[in-house]
This record gives sequence, structure tokens and C-alpha cells, in this order.
Amino acid sequence: VPIYLDSPMAQDATAIFYKHAHEHRLSKDVAREVCHLPHYIQSVEESKALHQSSYPSIIVSASGMLEGGRVLHHLAHFAPHSENAIILTGFQAGGTRGDRIQRGEREVRIHGSMVPIRARVETLESLSSHADYSEVLEWLSSFRSPPRKVFLTHGEPEALEGLKQKIEERFDWTVCVPEYEQEFEL
Repeated sequence: VPIYLDSPMAQDATAIFYKHAHEHRLSKDVAREVCHLPHYIQSVEESKALHQSSYPSIIVSASGMLEGGRVLHHLAHFAPHSENAIILTGFQAGGTRGDRIQRGEREVRIHGSMVPIRARVETLESLSSHADYSEVLEWLSSFRSPPRKVFLTHGEPEALEGLKQKIEERFDWTVCVPEYEQEFEL
């Protein structure tokens, strides 16, 4: 089954991964295999041409929450058909298209049109890079010395406030949840 990587950012990340093989634990041979496994889709035209094939394939595309990018064309084309699958790779922020599909909505708006979701929907939680608060606390407890300040910048506002309180209580560290576009001098 051919695998297509249809995400310019993922292609850039893959190139960095391969170029800096000395920075991770995979051997150069394994890194080469991983990086050369997919067919790289370069243009929007190539991306849309994937819809013409009648053969099974795997299309890896971003955005992970199904909010923008080339994935929307794939979703609009493949989601209405029950023989297809949408595999979400982890966390879906509340209210996003990915969250709504993950929760079982049977129809979503894409490019102004309502698209039925008949494809099977699966989630691979193990691929998410989002740590829960206990994992974050465990990681912070491994620090040899406390940081001058901890910045929490990624997550839902309520969850960030909860994590902030837990870090302050457990470590007695200064924790900041910055406002949008707030700047700090480090």
C-alpha cells in the first residue's frame, strides 16, 4: 500500500529528522528508511490528484485538528465513503473540526459545504505529544535546580490554570500563563 506524505511542514520536519540523525536514537539506516518510506506530495495539484486513484493508499496530512490545509480536500473527498478511515493522531482541541468528528458528529462544514462523515473514525492516542498534568509534573520533578520561571503556553485556558496551581503548590515555583502576544525578556 503506498504511503503519501502530503504536508509541506511534515516534509520539512522529516528532512530535519534525517539531517540530524546524531540527535536521536535511531540508527542512520533506520532514519533513512523512515524518511524514504512515503511518497512526498509537493504541490496542491499532486495532492488533489490522489483522489483519482481507485487503489488503497494511506495519506498522511496535516493539520492534526482538521482546521486547515490540504487535509480539508482529502476529508471532503474521502469522509463521505464508509470504506475509508480517518485516523486522528491524538489530541483534538475542543470545538475544532477534528474534535467534532472524534466525538461522532456525522456531518461537518468544509469549504462552505456540509460533508457527511461515513468513514470509520479512529484515534491513535499513543502518537500525541501532549502530556497530561501528571506527566508534566513528573518531568519537572527531574530538574536538578528550579527554573527562574515556568511558562505554560499550550493548552486550554482552564487546564493551564489548573496546571499552574499544581506546579506552584508542589514546587513553589513562579509560573506564568502568558496572554496572547504577551512578550517577555529572557
